[in-house]
Amino acid sequence: VYVCVCVYFIQCIFLFQFCSVHTLQEVYIEKFDQIDENLKNALQRQLNEMAPGLSVQAVRVTKPKIPDVIRQNYEAMEAEKTKLMVAEQHQRVVEKEAETERRRAVIEAEKDAAVRTILTESKIKEREGDRTMAAIDDEMHLAREKAKVDAEFYQQSRLADANKLKLTPEYLEMLRAQVCQSQGKEWE
Repeated sequence: VYVCVCVYFIQCIFLFQFCSVHTLQEVYIEKFDQIDENLKNALQRQLNEMAPGLSVQAVRVTKPKIPDVIRQNYEAMEAEKTKLMVAEQHQRVVEKEAETERRRAVIEAEKDAAVRTILTESKIKEREGDRTMAAIDDEMHLAREKAKVDAEFYQQSRLADANKLKLTPEYLEMLRAQVCQSQGKEWE
């Protein structure tokens, strides 16, 4: 009888300690399956000290009936927790979508910037090519004009050399005679 009373007190103390450090959710749902094994181990330790040779074969704790007021409060609290969890998940989803949209916008901006850079480089190269072609055209025009001027200069210098050769005293005498002759005709 003494052992039975001690076992009863040990059982009550264990259950009280277990329930005092765990929430209703843990006691009633999450860790209820562990109570049997933990109680059996606690009882066996106490029996080993108080009555060596006795062993605990099995322990079975039935789920307690929770008063309606506590159950309703618990269910209301769980419903609120569920709503809070849903709201938190929704908030996380919204944040992830916003982050995804921000990353998408950054990628689009980087892509647009890369395209603009390529187009700008293309325009710069095109203008450099146009400038090079204009410089080549200018050089060709300058070379043509220089060739024309050189040819004209050569022609004029050849003409001057020919005229120098013509300016002999005999030629000058002939020109004077022609001028006098034409002036004489005008006076008549």
